[in-house]
Parts: sequence; structure tokens; C-alpha cells
Amino acid sequence: MKNGYLRFSFWSVNICFLLVAYLGILPFIGKDFFPDLVAGNLPLDLFLTFVLIISTPTAVSLSRISFFSKSYKIMEVNDFGEVIFPQVNFPLGKLFFGIEVPLLILCLARLFWLRELTPVTIFIIFTACLAILSFTYEIFRFHNFYPKTMLSVQMVGHSLILLIGGYIGAIALFYLIPLGAISGFVFVYG
Repeated sequence: MKNGYLRFSFWSVNICFLLVAYLGILPFIGKDFFPDLVAGNLPLDLFLTFVLIISTPTAVSLSRISFFSKSYKIMEVNDFGEVIFPQVNFPLGKLFFGIEVPLLILCLARLFWLRELTPVTIFIIFTACLAILSFTYEIFRFHNFYPKTMLSVQMVGHSLILLIGGYIGAIALFYLIPLGAISGFVFVYG
């Protein structure tokens, strides 16, 4: 039952993203992006953000239809020299909530909210990208064995995820506390 709700939310959100990307953004705004980039009127980072907004839901939807919907086998050799073929499945919730949504939110924030990139915003975007890459590696790794150096790198990545989540939560509190106070005031005296 839970998996059905997750599939429904995944496909409904992805279909909305695809409709907005291909029917809303690409025909009206996207047709001017490449000529502006060539003319030098558009920074490269905004163009790459635009490409990521268009390609992320497309790639995730196509990969979910063909590649990730089936488990497949990858050859491994264990400690005794025997060849094994483990089954690999990619969880839909981790793919959707751990990679696609954070990447789209980051790209939309860069496109519509962060106009100028200061060193602080570059650091925040870079840290968020490292956190997404760390989580992506966690999902797409094909073995259960971690070398000691990879465990350290993975721990740093998980710490970055925690720091970015705390930072976004702290920023959200600046908006949620006054909104909650106003809503409570309207509900009580309203």
C-alpha cells in the first residue's frame, strides 16, 4: 500500500515537472537561452542550471521506466575467488526524495532566488552538490564493502547532508515563526 502511494506521488510530480519543463519553460524561455549564451549575455552557470532543470526529471523518469524498474546482475568476485551476481534494486523513494527533489530545488533556487553568486552562496551550492553526490553514491554503489578511506569520505558526505538540512531548516524558521504567529492570531481573533 505504501509503495503504491510512493509510485503515485513520484509519477504525478514527475509528470508535472515534465509538463512545466517541456510545455512551459522550454518553448518560451528556453529558446532564448542558447543564443544569449553564445552572445555573452547569459552566464554559463545559469545556462547549466536551466539544462539541469530540464534534464533532471527527464533522466529520472526515463531511468525509472527502463533501467531502474528491473533488478539486474553485476559480476563480483568474493574473497574466495568465486564469481557472484548480486541483485541490485534502486529504491524509488531514495531516488526521488534524495536526488531528484533536492537537485531541482537547488536549481530553482539558483535560477529564481540567487541572482548574484557571492563566495558564501557558491560555498552553500557546492556543499549541497557534494551532499547530493554523496547520497547518489550511497544509492548507486554496487557492493556492500567499503574501504576505510571510502568510509571516511561517506561520513563527511553524511555530515554535509546534515549541515545543509540544518541550514535550510534555520532559514525556514525565519519565515515559519512569523507565519505561524500571524495564522494563530487570525485563528484566535479572526
